[in-house]
Amino acid sequence: TAPRSRADLLRMRQRLARQLPPHMRLPSDGRLRRIGVPRSVAARAGRGFAGAVMTGSFMEVVRGPVQPETHIRSRNVVFNASGFRPLQRHYAFFDGTSGIDIVPKLIQVTMNSGSFVIGETVKGYIGGSHVFSARAYAPNHKVGPGASPTTIYRTNPYDRSVDLPSVYSSSSTVLNVDVNALANEVIGTYFGYVKTGMTLLGETSGAQATVSDSQLVADRFGDIIGSFFFRNPLADPAPPLRFSIGEKTFRLTSSPTNKKPLKGSLLISSGETTYEANGLVQTLRRQRVNVVSLIRRRRPRGGRKNDPLAQSFTADETGGFLTSVDLYFANVD
Repeated sequence: TAPRSRADLLRMRQRLARQLPPHMRLPSDGRLRRIGVPRSVAARAGRGFAGAVMTGSFMEVVRGPVQPETHIRSRNVVFNASGFRPLQRHYAFFDGTSGIDIVPKLIQVTMNSGSFVIGETVKGYIGGSHVFSARAYAPNHKVGPGASPTTIYRTNPYDRSVDLPSVYSSSSTVLNVDVNALANEVIGTYFGYVKTGMTLLGETSGAQATVSDSQLVADRFGDIIGSFFFRNPLADPAPPLRFSIGEKTFRLTSSPTNKKPLKGSLLISSGETTYEANGLVQTLRRQRVNVVSLIRRRRPRGGRKNDPLAQSFTADETGGFLTSVDLYFANVD
């Protein structure tokens, strides 16, 4: 049946369009206007389609090329050295460079309030930045389980006149940390480094202390236990030290300038080992994908040309409401 008036049909279509959700409305001139619709969809809509409706959206991960890593990634590495000069201070050098971040197993502290609890997590802050987390062990723990060590420290290596106790107090001068847990995960629960002046907070006890120094001093048996830390090489700004991948040398020496001892000389206590790092990196990118459905044009019957006023409306799963419908008949049987 043919409409009685083109103007009446236009008004009817406009009333219906106002009842549809905004993302489903079509312009009054019947033309497709692309707002976030790909060119291919718009082109296809021009060939027998009246418009497009976004029916869904999701996030997908796009994998980029795999490339060799350029720098050593951020993580803690444990060292357990022996055979050094007892009760002597030593310095760490990585790839011939001093200044790498160090965590001594025995951290020198000055208590500000409270006392630490064995087994609790102690967090370190520089300014407002959280840069350190470690599990507290008994002050005299050396080797073995945290609750029942197989070997203990007798003498405080920083003060030979004092023995290390088995519990913490408000006057403790040493915080003993589980350095093995630091290296269990790459930036996991426990991570980071310590610096002189850093604030330490006990998560369970609420105790607060300040790191008074971060020296590496061999115990009375010549053993040195600790961890060194690589900062994130991709941070912005870049860290003061970052190291390229490959085979490197980690060295502990009593020489602050990393001076090599003469053959047969006992003036310098030192030892070194090899650290090798290699890896691959793959860039992952997240992007949003919009799913667009096309609305087909209604083909006129009887071979007539397309009437630009004839319009199909497609509702989504929420449906729609019609406030009124006007019907026009050319002939009545």
